[in-house]
Amino acid sequence: MPKVNLLNDALECALRGDFINAESFIDMALLLNANDNRAKFNKGWYELAKGNLNHGMRLIACGRNENVFGSPPPSGMPLWDGQDLTGKTVLLNLEGGLGDQICNARFATHFAGLGAAVVLGGAAELAATLMQIDGVIAYAESTCAGGVYHDYWVPAMSAPLLLGLEYDGLSGKPYLPCADRVRGDVPRVGIRWAGNPAFEHEQHRSFNPQPLFDLLGVELVSLQKDSDVFIPDHIEQPDLSSWQDTRAVIESLDLVITSCTSVAHMAAAMGKPTWIIVPILPYYLWALPGELSPWYESVKLFRQTKQSCWDDVFKQVSGALDSYLIER
Repeated sequence: MPKVNLLNDALECALRGDFINAESFIDMALLLNANDNRAKFNKGWYELAKGNLNHGMRLIACGRNENVFGSPPPSGMPLWDGQDLTGKTVLLNLEGGLGDQICNARFATHFAGLGAAVVLGGAAELAATLMQIDGVIAYAESTCAGGVYHDYWVPAMSAPLLLGLEYDGLSGKPYLPCADRVRGDVPRVGIRWAGNPAFEHEQHRSFNPQPLFDLLGVELVSLQKDSDVFIPDHIEQPDLSSWQDTRAVIESLDLVITSCTSVAHMAAAMGKPTWIIVPILPYYLWALPGELSPWYESVKLFRQTKQSCWDDVFKQVSGALDSYLIER
């Protein structure tokens, strides 16, 4: 059986939630070719799901050879590989979508703790926000970041691998500032239901937002930017023109309920209670089973259990919100 068919079969199984057979197809592909980068990339997700962060990230990093993970090197300077960083400058090259960049910018603090001055290279619109992370001395837009002086560079999505981290080495504590909120009589809940339409698997993580619109007992605030869905009048629609605007709105909330988007990462990085609704085959950051995540201590995950069906997920969300309102 051709390798491509095996990986396609693995994906089809995984999208149905049949992870045992999905992994077996990947293992067959690796038996045919132990150096198959795409098969190793796919195998990495299953290692993450088993709790093996470092090994899983090592396999996922094989996707760099197939241009399905990460970004090209930003400069000709050496890749950091454990060298002493005392008095050195490290370029932490943020990669992937905005959510990936927000999530992995946290590792600037790790490198600062090793003695480095850390420059972040990433999306221009995130500069004002991510500059506030402890240990960051400068921020450069990604296309010109390689021109900023540095001794070493690090691909941010592989930072846990290069730092030798396992899940218990991740800090889920907030790393972006968030002003204290004075709690009102009625909780303010931010909602978002779709991410970047250019994302390869956007069709699997987006859903009909009507169940969110119908949540009761709270003030609903839209965190959805550029929506083509009619948003009812009872939902507040604030200005989300910039990330500074979005952060200010998040600060005004008690809770965020969202699909797997950059807003989820921003809210969680700020320490805001964040409920993330994830598809049956979730992004690699959520591969580890359970409703909690070592990536963010303020996150609760609501997992789809049947492909293309979100009804059971929203029953869970509604029940959890009822409990939240009682406990509040």
